[in-house]
Amino acid sequence: KRMAGFEGPPYEIDLIKKNGDLLTFEISAQPLRKDGKIIGDLGILRDVTERKRADQEILQKSSDINLINIINEAANQGKAFEEILHLVSRETQKLFGGTVQIVYLLSKDKKYLSMDNLNLPPRMAHGIERLIGGKIPEIKIKLKPGGIYTDILSKGKAVLTNDHDVMLNMARECFEDSTLKILVATAIKILGVNSTISVPLKSDSEIIGLLGIGRHEPFTESDMKRIETIAGQLVSIIKRKRTEKQLEESEDNLRTYLENAPDGVYLSDLTGNFIYVNKKTEGILGYSKEELIGNNYFKLNLL
Repeated sequence: KRMAGFEGPPYEIDLIKKNGDLLTFEISAQPLRKDGKIIGDLGILRDVTERKRADQEILQKSSDINLINIINEAANQGKAFEEILHLVSRETQKLFGGTVQIVYLLSKDKKYLSMDNLNLPPRMAHGIERLIGGKIPEIKIKLKPGGIYTDILSKGKAVLTNDHDVMLNMARECFEDSTLKILVATAIKILGVNSTISVPLKSDSEIIGLLGIGRHEPFTESDMKRIETIAGQLVSIIKRKRTEKQLEESEDNLRTYLENAPDGVYLSDLTGNFIYVNKKTEGILGYSKEELIGNNYFKLNLL
């Protein structure tokens, strides 16, 4: 095109150095003319590898922050824990091109990892279900001495593997059934998983679960660090939801106790307006809850 006199805008190409390193260059080029005729071509190459890398890092950080904001917003809106887990799985898969993502939570006796959320593309899920002749079972990994999952949790550090044999053994540990263990290799082939990252979900110094994600393309150390950040945010949501549940249970217990207390119990504000009364108070005063709550202690002439 330049030899035909076309002067285009700068463009980028990737060049491979003699040592195998990949570099990105921006090329500005134009035809050389003499007496109105094109006699050659002038190109200027500018190495923009570092700039492109920096731009990519900024884009990745922006995407990660956006995901964290989405997770926090869902939690602040009071979304159910299952909804938030599904949201994390869906958005993380989009972010990293993941094929499969599983969130496991550690059992109270710390003997098992139980699957709490599994996210698979529908087509692949259907393929696996046809293979095993039924629905994908709930995964419950028994944490045995010397097992891969036991080792990951005991060390408390994220693990990246591109080793097919290691991934095969990890998948086999997910099932006790001998038939399913045999079918694991075919299932991995259907999923097209060639690389996995396993991140322990750690609350302070306590392990509460594991986040696993797999995809066709090899993960990088940078990917692992980013997924660790997202996992840390997931841990804070898990802690928050557990605290909310404990608080709800505590409030339910208190409410049950007050409702069945042998004494009359009431709450009022400083001006004497009833905020709460229990059953016994209704029996003592002869007023129903509806008549008391919102009414004033003094205006009802209860003294």
